Amino acid sequence: MTSPSTSTAAAAVTSAVSAATKLATGVTTGTWASAQATPSQAGTCGAFSWTITSLTATSVSGSFNATCNGSVPMTGAGSATATISGSSIAWTGTATASVPGNNACAVALSGTLDVTATGNLSVSYAGTTCLGAVSGTETLSKR
Repeated sequence: MTSPSTSTAAAAVTSAVSAATKLATGVTTGTWASAQATPSQAGTCGAFSWTITSLTATSVSGSFNATCNGSVPMTGAGSATATISGSSIAWTGTATASVPGNNACAVALSGTLDVTATGNLSVSYAGTTCLGAVSGTETLSKR
């Protein structure tokens, strides 16, 4: 009989391998963008565009754009990274946005990334902007 701690350890290894496999086989360089390019609502972000330019066995990164709180476009100065973190893929996105009266609006998002069965990227995020907190899930498709 397998002890509970052995079963837990085996499940963690299987999940970690799954995260590594998903990152290695499901994510490619190029542009991934929101399935719907509609503006975001207050408290969310939308119209994601992530151009992945660097790809290793454990992480991917590149430039990132989105619109948050319905009016905070992240222009040019953003970046995003996904890295294997235990049994999941951790995702972070940062940018400096420009809004009326503030040309240096800090935007910081973090969460998890998953590769769906259909080959899309599902990004669950939470974070802050100079206009307040945001959270949600965005689905990205390869363009």
